[in-house]
Amino acid sequence: AKVVACNATAYCPDGNTCCRLASGQWGCCPIPNAVCCSDHRHCCPHGYTCTSASCQKGSHVTQLFKKKPAIQVKIVVCPGGTAYCPDGNTCCKLESGQWGCCPLLNAVCCPDRVHCCPHGTTCTSSGTCQSGSHVTKLFKKKPAIQINDVPCGGGSSCPDGSTCCKTEDGEWACCPLPNAECCKDHEHCCPEGYTCDLSAGTCTQQNSESIEIFLNKPAIQEPK
Repeated sequence: AKVVACNATAYCPDGNTCCRLASGQWGCCPIPNAVCCSDHRHCCPHGYTCTSASCQKGSHVTQLFKKKPAIQVKIVVCPGGTAYCPDGNTCCKLESGQWGCCPLLNAVCCPDRVHCCPHGTTCTSSGTCQSGSHVTKLFKKKPAIQINDVPCGGGSSCPDGSTCCKTEDGEWACCPLPNAECCKDHEHCCPEGYTCDLSAGTCTQQNSESIEIFLNKPAIQEPK
């Protein structure tokens, strides 16, 4: 599963966009590749422009989306958003290609993909970390912690921040929204609180503008 890393200490669920809040902290817009509005409170779908009261794209107008605070964690999210290390660690690749954690801040990841050295030192072939005449021992990495999937059942899962929806043939698919409404056509979904209007291809909510319907993606199948 993936998350969207805003920086090393804040992240948003997969399918969200990191946007700054008025406080300067990170917030999460609940749609992918969103436009972050200059009021630091709202966001709009990709390709739309923020106005004072709505999102506009040509003659099409939809409601503004409200951001939620990002998840603040004392962890270091590794590049790609699929794993993390404890606070004060550095993400380094392991021999397996997976992420590992070096127990040092801003560490040097050694080419052997097993060890690491303190910031400002060099990994040597003799198995030490060197800075000028100062020599210290190598540090060993530990595997990074994998960020959890959303289990659907039957060995299928969806990325974090998604919703499991059944396909027409009874398999699982992933709606790229949390707590989403799965549409009856078994192909589309809508944000929480919206209703699927399949004839119009939109998601509707009382007293709000309709938005474009979302397409489900195949779920992740665990290897047998």
